[in-house]
Amino acid sequence: GPMQMIDDVIKRRHGQTKVTYDHPLLEPILGGTYGVMVYQEQVMQIASALAGYTLGEADILRKAMGKKKADVMATQKDKFLKGCAERGVPEKKAGKIWDHMEQFAGYGFNKSHSAAYAWLAYQTAYLKANHPAYFMAALLTSERANTDRMVSYIGECRAMGIEVLPPDVNESDIFFTVIEQGGAASHPPGPPAPRAEVNPSRSAAVAGSVVPRRAIRFGLAAIKNVGEGAVEAVLQMRRRGEPFRSLFDFCERVDLRAVNRRVVESFIKSGCYDSLDRRRAALLNALDRAMDVGQKRQRDRDDGQSSLMALLGGGAGTEPDAASERVRDLVDWPEGERLAYEKESLGFFITGHPLERFTAELAQMATATTGKLQEMAEREVTVGGIVVGLRLIKTRKGDRMASFTLEDLEGGAEVLVFPETYKKVATRLADDLVVLVKGRAEVVDEGRSRLLATDVVPLDQARLAETRFVTIRVPVTTWDRAQGERLRDILGSHRGECPVTLEMVRPGGESVAVAPSAYFRVRADQTLRAEVEGLLGPGSVVLARTNGA
Repeated sequence: GPMQMIDDVIKRRHGQTKVTYDHPLLEPILGGTYGVMVYQEQVMQIASALAGYTLGEADILRKAMGKKKADVMATQKDKFLKGCAERGVPEKKAGKIWDHMEQFAGYGFNKSHSAAYAWLAYQTAYLKANHPAYFMAALLTSERANTDRMVSYIGECRAMGIEVLPPDVNESDIFFTVIEQGGAASHPPGPPAPRAEVNPSRSAAVAGSVVPRRAIRFGLAAIKNVGEGAVEAVLQMRRRGEPFRSLFDFCERVDLRAVNRRVVESFIKSGCYDSLDRRRAALLNALDRAMDVGQKRQRDRDDGQSSLMALLGGGAGTEPDAASERVRDLVDWPEGERLAYEKESLGFFITGHPLERFTAELAQMATATTGKLQEMAEREVTVGGIVVGLRLIKTRKGDRMASFTLEDLEGGAEVLVFPETYKKVATRLADDLVVLVKGRAEVVDEGRSRLLATDVVPLDQARLAETRFVTIRVPVTTWDRAQGERLRDILGSHRGECPVTLEMVRPGGESVAVAPSAYFRVRADQTLRAEVEGLLGPGSVVLARTNGA
């Protein structure tokens, strides 16, 4: 394949592999590329030099090879071998050269095209290496309409150590921007000076100060249901004066003809007001009041009522109505709901991922991720992820089957569940469920992969089926006798085969494992986990297949 070809060129260039030519006539043609066919022009020159093709005929050959037309290729092969024979090239050698040409032709580039591509690739690689945050911000902006690509680029940012921050009503621009953490947004007017990202220690020494960490701030126009007109209205108000202080302040100052309720709702769900007030559920609850108060104030302003009141020495209408401005406390959304709203408003999860808490477990049970399916084509794999966009389909025969997208931290892949498998797994399929999908990986086209499922198992079931040992993490600081008794009751009501280890965790994170008596053997199931986590907090129950995992 192309990767093999590239590796070969590199090795030959560095003298690790000997440069050889199948025939002396190839040397002047392939000398510049170390004996490897790289350009379409070289294929044409070889046909001309070895088999006597005219350049016009050689171009027809090039086209046929690029399109892989089997019938045309068979005729061309005869013609090529015949031409070679007439020029005294041995048949075996001619056949070998033809095979190389054929194998290469699908990947060959036109030479001038290659130069432009190489230059572009070099510039892009330079920018990514020296100005990674700016490069990734530009990439995210250019791909903002393609959710799959965005997920993959945000994953890439995390891997590079660049944080992608949720949108912020006081800091976000229209598109993705780079911010110095602890500083204001910085818009690259020209090429940024290579700083912290290239060589942190040296830059710090030069500046004599703390090196800023760069993060990427989400753009407001990349939020769903938010048009550029609404964003412009927000930015215009921000340019004019103070930062926004609260949801009520925002609704009073921004032109509510341009920014409607749906926009503000999407702002809340995507975390735009987190820096003013983290209580997203409470803000959504106060939204209608804030809009009403804001509209009333804007009408009053337009009518000039407030200025008249001010002239008369103040009075009702000028003072904010304190009761209406208060955001009433409300239980905040649990993590799952918060993330679901982020996904609805942004197209993906940003302040976390529902899978993050299961990463270690999935790594134990899965054999691949969605990002690895390409290289695992035609193999049996197990991939963990979340079910998204479940669709039930009827086949022509009238059988039922299903399709969905399996999303993990690297992106997503299409999963097809054919009727045979569907009968077995129908009751286990639901949107937003964390599952393990077993099946065959298949490459569809242009880097798209899919899974043909043979089994779909919810993580809960897989986990319980696999569990052999239970560890319960107990925070020492809050531990008291009443908790101890309650825990003993819970374990007693779930008697089973799995041994339990208690891990006493100190504030610094170090822990001591205590293996209690054989009395503590339990049946590992969902209610056990729910009850213990209710008592000791999320993450306090660790289920494992092997002891000490």
